[in-house]
Amino acid sequence: MPHLNIISVMMTSVDTDEDEMTEIEKNINMLIKAVEERDYEIASLKNHIKICDAIESSHKHTVKNDNMLTKGRQLCKKVHYKI
Repeated sequence: MPHLNIISVMMTSVDTDEDEMTEIEKNINMLIKAVEERDYEIASLKNHIKICDAIESSHKHTVKNDNMLTKGRQLCKKVHYKI
């Protein structure tokens, strides 16, 4: 009969390990999703900066009026992304 106790303890340990692995896998998947979302937000912000730089650059070359350049900068500042 002592062999049955050993087998029972071994099976309990296997179940616990499987539960831990499932929990770890779940946490890893959540972290991957969070990183992917941040990557998307970073890419969006980089794109926004490029657009604002292009607007500012085009105003410097074509518009001599500082008021127009200031308005372009203000427009870029109004558009923002929440992280």
